Amino acid sequence: MVETLLAVGSVVSALSSISQGRAQSAMFKAQAADVVTRAKSQSLEFRRKALNHKREGVAVLRAVQRNLATINAMAGLATLDPSQGSIGNLMDVNFSEGIEDFKLAVDDAETEMLNAQITTQQAAVQAQLLRNAGKQAQTQGFMGALTSVAGAGMKAYDAGMFSSAAPAPQPNFYGLSYGPAPPYANNLGY
Repeated sequence: MVETLLAVGSVVSALSSISQGRAQSAMFKAQAADVVTRAKSQSLEFRRKALNHKREGVAVLRAVQRNLATINAMAGLATLDPSQGSIGNLMDVNFSEGIEDFKLAVDDAETEMLNAQITTQQAAVQAQLLRNAGKQAQTQGFMGALTSVAGAGMKAYDAGMFSSAAPAPQPNFYGLSYGPAPPYANNLGY
């Protein structure tokens, strides 16, 4: 009776351990999927910002183009050479500041794209770590089950569950022990 209870308790404990390992594994897999999803969202946000910076750069170039055209047209109205003197200097300053603003916008766009890449790569690493932790949790669940069953087996053995009620083997006519002597052995004089 006690041995049966030990066996049943062992099986229940083993199943519980396996179930717990699988649940932890599923939890880690869900966390990994969540990390990847959030990283994709952040990556899209970084790309949106990069696109906005590129648009700003294009807007700067268009503004420079309009300013240079305006300066050129005003100089033409005044019959001045737009490439000489203060008008030329004004055009050079306007152009160089516009290019500087454009370069900043391009750099900002590249930075945002790098941020998107870094976020995606970090998420991939973190997700893999979580998946590995899930595999480890599942393995620990199986190991816990094995330990539980082995421990119960040892307790059952100690309690005598595996001891045999059969008599010890008796030597036969030839002095060899192959098991209990047949019932007719005593009648035949062996």
